[in-house]
Amino acid sequence: MRSTPARQLPPPGWTCRRTDPLTHWLLLSALACALVTSPVLAQDEGEIDEGVAAEPAAETTVPGEAEAGPESDAPPPVVLPPRVAPPPTAPARLLEPQPLGLVDIRGWSFTHIVHEGHHVYHQPTVRPDRLQRALIAISRAHAHAPSVLGVATPDVEYYLFPSQADMRRGLPVLARVPIQSALVVANGLAFQDAGHHHVTFLQAEAFDNELRGTWAVAHELTHHLQARLAGNKDYAQWFNEGIAEYVGSRVARQFHPDEHALDSFLEMGQIVNALRNRELPALGPLVTNAQWVAARRTNRSGLLYSTAWLTVEWLVSQRDPGGLTRTLAQVEQGRSFPEAFTEVFGVPLAELDAAFQAHVTAALTPGYPLGLNAFRDSAPTSGGIHFVFSLQPRERARVDVRSSQCRGGSTVTADAVGFAAYSFSAPAGCAGTYTITMTGSQGTSGTMQFTLT
Repeated sequence: MRSTPARQLPPPGWTCRRTDPLTHWLLLSALACALVTSPVLAQDEGEIDEGVAAEPAAETTVPGEAEAGPESDAPPPVVLPPRVAPPPTAPARLLEPQPLGLVDIRGWSFTHIVHEGHHVYHQPTVRPDRLQRALIAISRAHAHAPSVLGVATPDVEYYLFPSQADMRRGLPVLARVPIQSALVVANGLAFQDAGHHHVTFLQAEAFDNELRGTWAVAHELTHHLQARLAGNKDYAQWFNEGIAEYVGSRVARQFHPDEHALDSFLEMGQIVNALRNRELPALGPLVTNAQWVAARRTNRSGLLYSTAWLTVEWLVSQRDPGGLTRTLAQVEQGRSFPEAFTEVFGVPLAELDAAFQAHVTAALTPGYPLGLNAFRDSAPTSGGIHFVFSLQPRERARVDVRSSQCRGGSTVTADAVGFAAYSFSAPAGCAGTYTITMTGSQGTSGTMQFTLT
């Protein structure tokens, strides 16, 4: 779910920019870059890659012609321009179609299958149960994600690795992703090559939890849908990720409503605690992908995706249900993102973070008082209950749970924003009314009664 966005390669051209993350420079040979900077081809071709020196053109005589002396009546030698190769162009596809069955792609083994019209390449070592859940998630994402944004589904090829580590090793080889960028990819990566072919890379461990796996596939598919809506034009990266999280959440909720409700309860608790401790990420400055990646590395809360998701949820529910599609449509028509966003949602981008924080304070904070709070939807019939603790950052707390017949407990440590979670299930024969008491090392405390049947 949490992943880097779909990126469009620049159109085929003559420049070799090493600064673009997924450029044709990685796809072209050194000869191509040398040709770009030759005196013949570099005259009006825009930017030239610095540090590549152009070789002077050598004169070439027609073979067999004797060079005339000073007093010869023979015509002067014919000087031809150097033989120049045609302009290099990027391949139409980053990954060429392969036959069904076991195939080798740049040294990586995959089994190519077709699932409900979708071409899926999975490594042979992917566990069968994970593969089956991945295929189900792909079907669900394609059936439901497009309707959230009202756009047709593009054809997408899927590449499934056994683990996150395998995916991170494979991305630089298969997708030309720089190694440092590949190391921050969590569950998947949506990619669009120069020929506008859509590819999604996934790692199979994400499907051990069906909610998260469905969410992840829908998230990556949404990046492809967004690219189509916005005409591959740029807009703020926080909005890009927020929409993908929003759609992923909607699709996952349809199939796993109870687990989604608990997940939302926990994430909203983290957001409230982050705001309390002044650790809630500011989204407004995160316009480019580079800024987003840098913020992921430096933000202590680890809540960039959650903040972007809940910000988009707030915009849709409180401002304009159809605003996501209308904003991207205006960007596609040539309007700047700040202009389109402000017109659709009525919130200037400069005021976005303050407006969202005011929403969190008014709507969410009352449900997460200092101390402890229970996710009561999980009790009493399930035999278990989930709690969140609002503590000081890194505070340790002793948890004691007891009834007239049974007792339990544990020690929890809050994260950087003062958040901790705890689950309790009644042992066999221990149904009844319980009291939970939490005592923190920095003075935070709370108590609550609940009943399990």
